[in-house]
Amino acid sequence: MTYSHKVTLQFGKIFKDCIAGSLCTVVMLAYAISFATLIFAGHLSSSISLGIWAALIGSCVAMLALSFMSSFRFALGGPDSNPSAIMAISCGFDSERGLGGL
Repeated sequence: MTYSHKVTLQFGKIFKDCIAGSLCTVVMLAYAISFATLIFAGHLSSSISLGIWAALIGSCVAMLALSFMSSFRFALGGPDSNPSAIMAISCGFDSERGLGGL
C-alpha cells in the first residue's frame, strides 16, 4: 500500500512539473516573438520571419544553457526586454541610415 502511494505522488509531481514547463515555454515563445517583432520593425520588416526564427532559436539555446549550467535546479532563462529595446533602436537607426550614413 505504501508503494502505490509513492507512485501516485511521483505522477502528481511529474504532472505539475510538465504544466510548469509548458507555461514557461508559452511565456518564452510570446516574449521571443514580440521582441523579434520589435527589433524587425520599419525598414527591416521584410526579414521579420527570419528574425522570429533567430529569436526562437536563440531563446531555446539560452534557456537550455542556463538550465544545464546553473547551480540552481529551478533556473530558467529567456529573452529580456532591456537588450531587445536597445537592439531595436540601434537596428532601426542602422537600417534607416545604411552603411553610407556612418
